[in-house]
Order: sequence, then C-alpha cells, then structure tokens
Amino acid sequence: MGTRYLIDETKAKGYMVVVVTCPDERVRELRAAVSALLMSGQRSLHMKSEGGARRKIIADAVAASALDVLLVDASRGPGKEHERRARALGALVEQIAGVDAHLVFDRDDTMERFDRRLLSAVPPHLRPAYVHLQRHEDLLLALPDVIAWCWARGGEWRRRLDPLPIRVVEA
Repeated sequence: MGTRYLIDETKAKGYMVVVVTCPDERVRELRAAVSALLMSGQRSLHMKSEGGARRKIIADAVAASALDVLLVDASRGPGKEHERRARALGALVEQIAGVDAHLVFDRDDTMERFDRRLLSAVPPHLRPAYVHLQRHEDLLLALPDVIAWCWARGGEWRRRLDPLPIRVVEA
C-alpha cells in the first residue's frame, strides 16, 4: 500500500505548503467524511467560499479526523512565489524520500507547469508520482485547504486544529 500526500498552499501571511498524509487504506473513509460535509448540490469544499458557522463545523470535523499534517513554511528568506514554492516542494521531497508516495496537488494553473519542471529535476529514484487535480476531482483536497485556511487565520482558527499532529518545517 502507498500513501497519498494531499497538497495545497496558502499565500496569506507568507508562503506555506500544507501536506496531509493519507494512507491508501484511509482514502474511502476520509472521502466519505468530506462528502458528508457537502451541502446539497455542492461539488467540493473550499473554506474561502463557506460561511462562518459552516467553517467551524468543517474545521472541527477535519481536526477530529486523526490526520498527519506537514506544514512546509517557505515564508522566511528571499524569493518570489516560484522560488518559495521550489524551496517548499524541495523540502517535501526530502521529507518523503524512500516512501511509496503519490502527491496530489490542488491544481493551480499558474503553478502546474512549474511543478512539473521542478519535479522532473528530482533524481528518478527519489521522484514521487504526482498529479494536479481540481478540488471536485478529489474531495480529499478539501483537507489541506481547511488546514491551510485555519492556520493562516491564526487565533481561534489555528486552535481548532490542536487535535491534529502538525509538524512544521522551514524551507
């Protein structure tokens, strides 16, 4: 069995890549949990589009889901967005070296080509499989989005994530 690494970023208050670890054996369970949070007619979750009360429900459900989370903070130091993303993805690849990994990126059309070039430069024996998908193509992409949104907001929202084991590394 392999592991999916669900990836989203937040540009609020710096640049941070949020990575949620999802072992293959938990995919069905977690998709069902996210699906249960959808409103009638809703295809995906995105915290930016949710109202305050719903945000609390969603954040609390994600916090209770026993996810392993890695935050790769590329906020410090010089660089534009592409340079920060390169540092963050480089740090991620180092963190998962030797693992049967499959990266699932929340598609950002402005970054997809950049990600492909960057990952193609990783030595083949260290290069993870990866795909860029829209949120509605994989409901699990809601997980890093919720965590990124709460983390970037800080305060009460970040405290809602306290049940999760979140590891922060700097890139």
